[in-house]
Amino acid sequence: MTGARKAWWALTLVTVAVYVVLVSVGQMHLDTGDGQQPFDLRVLGYSAAEAQAYLDALHPVQVTFYGGILRLLDTAFPMLFGLWLFLSARALDVRPHVLIWLGPAYALADLTENALIAQILKWHEAQVPADLVVWASAATQAKFVLLAVTLILLGRAGLKRWKGA
Repeated sequence: MTGARKAWWALTLVTVAVYVVLVSVGQMHLDTGDGQQPFDLRVLGYSAAEAQAYLDALHPVQVTFYGGILRLLDTAFPMLFGLWLFLSARALDVRPHVLIWLGPAYALADLTENALIAQILKWHEAQVPADLVVWASAATQAKFVLLAVTLILLGRAGLKRWKGA
C-alpha cells in the first residue's frame, strides 16, 4: 500500500470517527422531545417559524452545547470531509476536472451554515430575524445539494474504475 493510500485511509477513519461522535453526541444532547431536528439535519431547510419553534424548544444548556462543543466538532467534520471528497474525486479522476472542487464547496457551504446557525442561536428566547433564517436555511440546502452531487459523481467515477473503463 502506497503512502498516499495509507494517508487516504487514515483521513477516512478520522473523518468517520468525527462524524460518528458528532451525530451521536448531537442526537443525545439536542433532542427537544417533540421530534424536531437540529437545523443542520433539515435537508429541505426550514422556515422562520420552524426555526423559532426549535429555538423555543431548546433549553439554554442545549443552546450552549449546540453553539459550543458541537460547533467545534461540526467545524472539524466539514473540513475533514471536504478534504476527503476532494482527494477521492482526484484519485478517481472525476471528469470534468473542475468538479473535484465540489467537495471543498460542500465544506464551505457547511461552514457557512454553521456560522449562520451560531447567529440564530444568539436569538434564543427572542424573535429570530426571518432574513437570517432564510440565509441559514439556504446554506443548509446548498450543503445537501453539493453533497448529493459530489457523492453521485464519486459513485459514478468509482463504478467506472471498478468496471475498468
